[in-house]
Amino acid sequence: LSTVPESSVGALVVLGALAAATLVLADRRQWPLLRWPVALALDVVLVRQVFSLSALAEAERGGRLGPVVAITVAVVALYLADLAFGTWVRHRGVRTFEVTQTVLALTVGLVVMTRVQGPAGPLGLALAAVALVTAVRVAALERRRFDAGFHAVLAVGLWLASAPLLASGSALGLWWACGGVALAVLGRWRLTGVLWCAAAALCLAAAAPAGAFGVLVSGLARAPAGAWPDLSAGAAAVFALALAAWAAMTFHSPGPAKAALRAPATVVLLLAVLGAAAAVSHLTRQALGDQAASAVVLVRTVLVCAGAAGLALARRLKGPVELGWAAWSLVLLGGLKVLVQDLSAGSASTLVVAFVALGLTLLAVSRWLKVAAAP
Repeated sequence: LSTVPESSVGALVVLGALAAATLVLADRRQWPLLRWPVALALDVVLVRQVFSLSALAEAERGGRLGPVVAITVAVVALYLADLAFGTWVRHRGVRTFEVTQTVLALTVGLVVMTRVQGPAGPLGLALAAVALVTAVRVAALERRRFDAGFHAVLAVGLWLASAPLLASGSALGLWWACGGVALAVLGRWRLTGVLWCAAAALCLAAAAPAGAFGVLVSGLARAPAGAWPDLSAGAAAVFALALAAWAAMTFHSPGPAKAALRAPATVVLLLAVLGAAAAVSHLTRQALGDQAASAVVLVRTVLVCAGAAGLALARRLKGPVELGWAAWSLVLLGGLKVLVQDLSAGSASTLVVAFVALGLTLLAVSRWLKVAAAP
């Protein structure tokens, strides 16, 4: 890989011309198989040339890196144009080649641009916006459900891959969480199942860079006497945005309460509720200090039980279906916590309170949800 022939740019130009010719033949003559070997060879050669040249010293490159990067951008544009032409002009369904080569070309293009010319985040986000618009447009057409799903997944993938090239930490987490809220709102109109699952994925992804996962783990599971991360504003914002995404999915939602639609709503609701419980646990630890370890453990259990009872009561008052699902999830989590943590870290008095709280919560949740399920 340390030796790059002088004719590499010419070879890439020839391969690019062949790739364009095979796309035309596939469209005009219905010869689709010709595209595969040329496209795969072009991807491999591009990655090899760019990484080989970028590993050389500036004086040894001989000005060959710029043309190779330009050819890479042209190749990405070629296959994206073919996909757009087939979708918008030919009204052709997305086929296996378009799925495979679009993903490969975009991956190669973003990697090459990031390695050579700095972050390619703005380009990736622009392509994500175009893919999302295409998904929403195609979803309105009959028998194009796979096409719409492909473009929607492509948009989310580009969103996840490009945002870290522009931001990090809490800013990245807020960007992803805001994207989750936007997709939840958009999913009320089109592509409900796909966009709501994507919204839940973005909210969960946002929890990592914003420090929300650290807050959850420390506030609900870590030993009270250990080192806890700070309850940052970014983590609190992610929990709040997760609640907003759930509200967008739930209140006055147009469609039936199908499990496939309510599952992502349950995920973001649990993230918001557990985040609130973890935040209160952090504040309790700060108020009591490290000496009251058993009290902090008990507060955690009471918070989880109270969350389960509150969700069940909200469901009893004609709330959405996922309130009941989340309530049972918290009851299960509270039972596991009592068995794993309270029995080993709690005192005799705190154990009594924990078991009483768990028992009362189990009775209340089962009764309220039974009433809510009655016709």
